[in-house]
Amino acid sequence: ADYVTRLLTLFALDTSMKIRDMALGEKRKLAIVTAFMHDPDILILDEPTSGLDPVMQEVFIEFIRSEKKRGKTILMSSHMFHEVDAVCDRIAIIKEGRIAADFSANELKELKQRIYKVSFETERDYLRFTGNDFLFTNQDPKQMTVRFMVDMDGLNRMIPILSGLNVLDISEVPYTLEDHFMKFYREEDEAQEEPGDDIEVQGGVS
Repeated sequence: ADYVTRLLTLFALDTSMKIRDMALGEKRKLAIVTAFMHDPDILILDEPTSGLDPVMQEVFIEFIRSEKKRGKTILMSSHMFHEVDAVCDRIAIIKEGRIAADFSANELKELKQRIYKVSFETERDYLRFTGNDFLFTNQDPKQMTVRFMVDMDGLNRMIPILSGLNVLDISEVPYTLEDHFMKFYREEDEAQEEPGDDIEVQGGVS
């Protein structure tokens, strides 16, 4: 009873409402409370924060972290990279019904990939740089700004190229699960020479 009361308070769920009168966000909170109310040891959650507002998404993330400390095992499918990154110990990328990549959260943090954002002074500088074969994750010709991914070899190659161009600003951006996902997506497409589809991320908490 105390655990259920905690869930209702944590997710601010109004139990006096009829389900048919609930908004999508309220129904999603009800689903979460219902899944956890019997305090199971193992849970399988499919897009658990879909329909929740940003505040409740953060409440959910903190709740999952606390349940993890209590010893629960949770399998979660989600397209919300930040929540998978925030709570999962092991992450899998599923493509066309098969596990295409499987790695631990610690492995992701130890990867030597780096993300840089660079702004150029002129269109000529911008075009000269984008003519190189770096793995660009974003190109903005109007702002003459690029975002790209490099490993240590790429970093050593990047420095002399930029030294010959007029650069307004350069900054390193944290490498995230979304960056890793997009890198994997592009590498898969290049290997298959055709667009990939139906890719999702699944994570495990234990």
